[in-house]
Amino acid sequence: MVAVERRRAMSFVVAQPVWMVEAAAVLARVGSAVDAADAAVARATTTVAPAAADEVSVAVAALFASHGQAYQVLSVRAAAFEQQFVRALVAAANAYGGAEAVNVQQLVLDAINAPARALVGRPLIGDGTPGAPGQPGGPGACYTATAAMGVPARPRASPVVLVEPRD
Repeated sequence: MVAVERRRAMSFVVAQPVWMVEAAAVLARVGSAVDAADAAVARATTTVAPAAADEVSVAVAALFASHGQAYQVLSVRAAAFEQQFVRALVAAANAYGGAEAVNVQQLVLDAINAPARALVGRPLIGDGTPGAPGQPGGPGACYTATAAMGVPARPRASPVVLVEPRD
């Protein structure tokens, strides 16, 4: 038997953090509306008065009341799931937004540095190669504060400040 390897192309996912947060807000509003409706009908659905004093009416009322109580239990579970889902959706939007920000940051840095690399052979913005303690690092970018040497080989003497006594 010959095994056939099937390759699947990676699908592209389009997710906008703004859309995800808006969806979470809509879900939260729907959840609040359902909670309000459940609270409004809780007493009427969990305590059903029998239509008459006979045992059939009492049994039917008890059956309907038990269904109402079961609904209230399921409603609490559904509300907890809905809240969990809303939190997960917001967390996913935040994570996706953070990942997109990192990607955009690198793209902007590359776009800014490309002309400088072509002209002078090094980036316009960046921090060069870090040096070991007491050793200079590699060449930094054209404009950076970290292009200087690393930690000095000898500790510098602390400056002396003379203070004149006040009268």
